[in-house]
Amino acid sequence: MAPTTTAVSTAGMAMSGVGASEGGAGTTGRQGKDRAAEVLNRNEAYLAELLSFSLDRRNKEPELLRDEQERIQRQLEETAFKNYRAFVATAECIEKVAEGLGKIGTDLSSVYARVPEIEGRGKVYECTLEGHLRDQKQTKAVSASAAQVQEILEVTQLMETCVRQGSYDEALDLEAFVSKLVVLHPNVEVVASLAARAKDLSRQMQSKLFSRLRQGLQLPECLRIVGYLRRMGTHTESGLREEYLECRDGWFQELVDGLPRHDHYGFVKRLTDYHRVHLFDVIMQFRAIFSTKDAPAAAGAAKNDEKFKYADLLHVWAARRVASYLQLLRGSLHHIKEGANLSSVFEHCMYCGMSLGRIGLDFRCLLVPVFEDAVRNLFGESLKRAVVTFGIMLAGYKWPRQAPDAQQQQQQQAPGGPPYELMQHPPLAVLANGLLLSFNELRHCAPKAMAAELQGALSASLGEVDLTLKWYGVASDLDDSERQSFKGLCSQYKEVMVPYVRESFGKIYDGVR
Repeated sequence: MAPTTTAVSTAGMAMSGVGASEGGAGTTGRQGKDRAAEVLNRNEAYLAELLSFSLDRRNKEPELLRDEQERIQRQLEETAFKNYRAFVATAECIEKVAEGLGKIGTDLSSVYARVPEIEGRGKVYECTLEGHLRDQKQTKAVSASAAQVQEILEVTQLMETCVRQGSYDEALDLEAFVSKLVVLHPNVEVVASLAARAKDLSRQMQSKLFSRLRQGLQLPECLRIVGYLRRMGTHTESGLREEYLECRDGWFQELVDGLPRHDHYGFVKRLTDYHRVHLFDVIMQFRAIFSTKDAPAAAGAAKNDEKFKYADLLHVWAARRVASYLQLLRGSLHHIKEGANLSSVFEHCMYCGMSLGRIGLDFRCLLVPVFEDAVRNLFGESLKRAVVTFGIMLAGYKWPRQAPDAQQQQQQQAPGGPPYELMQHPPLAVLANGLLLSFNELRHCAPKAMAAELQGALSASLGEVDLTLKWYGVASDLDDSERQSFKGLCSQYKEVMVPYVRESFGKIYDGVR
């Protein structure tokens, strides 16, 4: 009985081992342990069943087991025969699986070698991802505040519109808003670009304001423009005053340059009116806008005092404008050939100086030398023209054979008029008319301080007439009757004309001859 039981147990264990081997090929270690426990339980159940059999039944059990073993063996053989291809395929699969496992091991080794590189790239990716996440977070924040962001981005466009339409208060408020953004967000590129654009627009606005100062303005408009420039803060107080005077000077110079100069008399009158009105306005506007109440009035005040510099700046500009006016006046007065016009211009200019004297710009003392030069030039040219005309008349004069009756000429003379004896010789009459014309022009504008000088000019002209007569008497070829007429001309010149001319000149200067 013992061998039989051992055989059965061995057979059962063998079958269990085959099943375990077949099952273990496709299961994990834990599943194999469970199956072994199941086989052990089955063997124990079979042993309990075997002990419950009768003796005859137990005696037949070995034979039954052999029959069962043979049957099972036949079934295995049949099954193996029927499924041999599956076994072959399984073997091939196992072989391929082994090869695949080897290749996988090799690949795993290469992957393991690249793990540090992968980890490094993973860290780089994590850093990049963090940056993208931050950008995404900012983008979401911007998207949530899209309306406010759009308003901020449109600040420069709104500022440009304000500058174009002249709404400078609003433009300055927008510029201050952009400056505040720069202080709050100094590292934001969009804010930096807005600040750069705002600075460009600020320069354009400043240029427009200075251009506006180069036009005719009243005091309120000047105050507003200077107020805008002060708010912009791009100039110091001294620089702002210099720019203001430069702009106003440019506008004033444009007015002067635009005056028509074909009529010098009208040009001087209008030039004087411009200086009397506009120069007064500019200085009064400057004093109203830039207060000089606190400027040092003492003569010994320090020259480096800034307020003194401000006051001195206005004085220098005013002096330069007066010097330019006097230069233009000097150049135009020489073209005025009428004494009445010259006198009218003189009175006009003196009135201008008196008017500007209310603001401390009385330049009438500077006008006297200018007009003296003009009078000197006018009288000298008139005398020269009379002497030249006399020389021409004398050179082409046909001497009469018989002199007119002097007694008859004297009876026809009007009281206070020029002597009619001069009519005996037309060159003397022309000379007398030319000199009287000079006196008529001089009497409208005869400076008393120039009496001796003008008398000397008259004497010099009469001396030229003497030389002309002497040269003619020597160089001309006259017969006896003609020479007798020439001597009569010289006699009338010395005895009649020269005394009359000096007497006429004395009427202008109260007896000066």
